Amino acid sequence: MEKFTVKLGISTLTPEGLVVKGRNVHSNLLLNASFPTLQALLPGLATACDDLDAANQAMEFHGGKVAATTKRDAEVALRSMLKDFGGYVQGISEGDKAVIQSAAFDVVKERTP
Repeated sequence: MEKFTVKLGISTLTPEGLVVKGRNVHSNLLLNASFPTLQALLPGLATACDDLDAANQAMEFHGGKVAATTKRDAEVALRSMLKDFGGYVQGISEGDKAVIQSAAFDVVKERTP
């Protein structure tokens, strides 16, 4: 069986795109039978998405240093959380392409020597 690796695909995302990615991962993991152990972590992911979305809107409408700092902090937190979820998905999936994709992550084929 071929083994695949989770491709996060978040390095070039804008903050708005990051919120969309986070919400896609959340909705695809919610009640996904392949990931029962991650269900308890999903409220935190939803909160991180909501926080960055609110920070994006505050920055767009009000601007300022405080809003910029809040947005930056929320973006870093969501990126970190998505990296963690990618790791969890990789571990649970054991490289199964369909399982990884069911969590809204892309895949890359593992390198073979």
